Amino acid sequence: MIRDLCVSQVSPGEAAHEKNVSTQQNQARPYPRVQGSHGHPQWPQGTQRTQGQGPQAADCLTESIPGYGFPRSRRLNTSGDFQRVFDDASKSADKYLTVLARANGGQSPRLGLAISKKQIRKASDRNRIKRLIRESFRLSQHSLDGLDFIVMARSATIQASHEALRNSLHKHWKNQVRQCKSSCSSSSKSTVS
Repeated sequence: MIRDLCVSQVSPGEAAHEKNVSTQQNQARPYPRVQGSHGHPQWPQGTQRTQGQGPQAADCLTESIPGYGFPRSRRLNTSGDFQRVFDDASKSADKYLTVLARANGGQSPRLGLAISKKQIRKASDRNRIKRLIRESFRLSQHSLDGLDFIVMARSATIQASHEALRNSLHKHWKNQVRQCKSSCSSSSKSTVS
């Protein structure tokens, strides 16, 4: 309840007191800003999420195209997974990215990201780069048979356009598949483009 209070000016030595305090309560408005059955009839009742908002928004895209998801089974999850790739990897590098690959003995490819704060300082830039890498992997995964990949970004990646990064990743995927089909598990080779 809001009441109108008037406080008089206080001169030194005089006590402050309230004057003209209203004894009537304010009348309720016809449509108070309250959710539920007491709210405005045109406002949505309760908290409702519209289609395409929230954490399920990305799932809607991958559900429409079967086989193009990025489930947990397509990720390098443990430090052991990463270490196996770092120990014996085929390397492809350019001015934006370094991609390491190794045969995993399975049928599906897996992706690991090593985007360091030292190279990409801002979290928003790191997140943008990771999104682009995951998207490229997700769309190319059917041609990346049984390989584990680790993608590392260089500082020049920050200024790169989306198209330049997509082209770079496409080139790296092709290079690594070609290299690993010939001799990925037997010896480590390096290709710099």
